[in-house]
Amino acid sequence: ESYLPPKKEYSNLNWVNSLEEGFQLAKQEDRNIFIDFTGVTCTNCRWMEANVFVKKDVHDRFKEMVLC
Repeated sequence: ESYLPPKKEYSNLNWVNSLEEGFQLAKQEDRNIFIDFTGVTCTNCRWMEANVFVKKDVHDRFKEMVLC
């Protein structure tokens, strides 16, 4: 069984594409950083995005962090 990339229900979150920029922003704002290591064909990654990242409590916690 394979999974396609999700429709990005969590895409309204502000993701930083540069790790360096993410670290700088986290330091400036005194926030924790969440680094999402993912791959297009990673089945576990697709499952997490579709089933965990969309949960309200996870989504709320992500809003407190710098997301990379």
